[in-house]
Amino acid sequence: MKLSISLIKKSFAILLIAVTLIGIFVFKSGFFDIKELEFKGDKSNLEYANIYANITANFSDSKIFQVDTADFSQFVSSIDPRYKVVDLQKIFPNKLVLSIEERLEKYTVDASNGKFVVDQEGYVLGETDSKGHVSYDGELQTGEYI
Repeated sequence: MKLSISLIKKSFAILLIAVTLIGIFVFKSGFFDIKELEFKGDKSNLEYANIYANITANFSDSKIFQVDTADFSQFVSSIDPRYKVVDLQKIFPNKLVLSIEERLEKYTVDASNGKFVVDQEGYVLGETDSKGHVSYDGELQTGEYI
């Protein structure tokens, strides 16, 4: 009985050391750093260079498993509100595959602080000089939903 308890303690210690070494490898090595970025879909209207440069500058030191899809979508929209992430695939160990599409102008809204272009989902794309289709009593800001 004493031998088996000693064996369990040694096995646990070895397992703990192994998990620690794997954790150090995952967080300290560059193995899981994002190194490759691929865009899927129609790139003809996409401001590929601008979006690619911003993503590379901000996520190149990130580990692939630390990238949150919602945060990533919000980041792309902050670069240019006309685009949204439709799909984000993580291909281990270090590749992201993005499907980005352009938001299409659907409505022009007269708000209390100006005139804005809005897409079908109610996402504010930016200001405009055109007369609005819809009136809105509140204030609007680019990058928000109505």
